[in-house]
Amino acid sequence: MKAACPFGYNNFDPEKVGKEIKKLAQTKKVPLKLIQVCPAREFSVAMYISIQDPKVLSMLRSVDIEKVLDADTSSIITIHCDKAAFRVWWD
Repeated sequence: MKAACPFGYNNFDPEKVGKEIKKLAQTKKVPLKLIQVCPAREFSVAMYISIQDPKVLSMLRSVDIEKVLDADTSSIITIHCDKAAFRVWWD
């Protein structure tokens, strides 16, 4: 996430995001190798988490991810080839 926004942006803090995702994965017993994060800039900061594995989707749905990551919005989207991703966005 530091690649997309190394110094933070509004409520986005790259170090906090990394720590919270790691902590959530450990709590829900989801191997970190299953969590694929793609940082993005869409004027604001965004990230996409691949949800090809049901364990990852279950982990993301088990908490208020917007509150945990101090994000403005989150949603499940479909990207090319019918693959799904969980989008988190900071405005």
